[in-house]
Amino acid sequence: MANGGSARRLPAKSELAARPAQSGTVRVVADEPAVRETVRIALDRFGYTVHAAKDGVEAWAVFRQHRDEVHCVLCDLTMPRMNGWKTLAALRKLSPGIPVSLSSGYSEAQVMEGIIPNCLRHSGISLISWRHLPPR
Repeated sequence: MANGGSARRLPAKSELAARPAQSGTVRVVADEPAVRETVRIALDRFGYTVHAAKDGVEAWAVFRQHRDEVHCVLCDLTMPRMNGWKTLAALRKLSPGIPVSLSSGYSEAQVMEGIIPNCLRHSGISLISWRHLPPR
């Protein structure tokens, strides 16, 4: 090399496939069974352990007992019984530093405009915004 350093060899595909992808436990909170299952399958393929909950009430109850095992939370915003904002607030009371990503079918502007609770305004929230595709 021109700068006198040695070139770094990129790992072969077979070396990458042999490595465990990731590890850790993720709490997935969504009221739609298809969403929970799709996310569980995807994260499982990357090596994560996934615990799913159908709403914020269930997520909070289980998280309360197993909070030291959970590394992060992926949570839908619109759910019955306890929505994503309330779930986030409840989980952060139990574990203030837990990373949480909120997901919504609404745009980020719609979600963040006026409905975010004051106690969460600057608390490191990650928002995953996606749009539903029109039916075929």
